Amino acid sequence: NDNNNHHHWTNGSIEDRPTISTLLPDNNMISEFFVISPRGDTIIAKQYRNERGEVGAHERSHTEAFFRKVQFWDQDRDEQAEGGEENKRRKEDAPPVFLMPDGLSYIHVKRNG
Repeated sequence: NDNNNHHHWTNGSIEDRPTISTLLPDNNMISEFFVISPRGDTIIAKQYRNERGEVGAHERSHTEAFFRKVQFWDQDRDEQAEGGEENKRRKEDAPPVFLMPDGLSYIHVKRNG
């Protein structure tokens, strides 16, 4: 329905669009949902089908890649620093939303307790 008022992210801005197409491929709103432990063990996992009834890539590959990215966020950023200098800034957590090299956006909330 074109009268629905949904939002679509495009290069950091929000515009009114009928679908959310850039968050995940194939016009899915969510392709996977998972809860992982601080050690990286999958506690809960749910995959969603796209409009064609297909399931995306294996959940484990996504959870492992996501876990490594969040755990080593600062290390990845330090390796990208120019001149090989050690970065003296304070340790930072991964942002709540980030884009992975696979082209998927990941949204996360870190909870303790």
